Amino acid sequence: MVSPLPLGEGLPERLIPGVTLHTGVGLATLTQTVDRVGDDHLRLILSGAIDGFHEWYWGDGWVQSRLEGISLLPLNLGQTLSLLKLKQFVTTVKSPVV
Repeated sequence: MVSPLPLGEGLPERLIPGVTLHTGVGLATLTQTVDRVGDDHLRLILSGAIDGFHEWYWGDGWVQSRLEGISLLPLNLGQTLSLLKLKQFVTTVKSPVV
């Protein structure tokens, strides 16, 4: 089971442009700032462990993730983990544990 990285306390109920999220494991810290958000998309500006952006688009039964950046970390592994965490979240929301 893939566990999500902690995002910290005091996150807003809804994401709006300008909201900043912080994640990290050890010395690898990542700041994600919401750039754009809509009914079918989210774009985060990344800084820290990755300098670049992460875009999400979704529709009826599909999701697309695009990650571009510069990092010493393997970006493909990070994107795969991100998609696995999304799948885990969606599965949990659709069938909550009682």
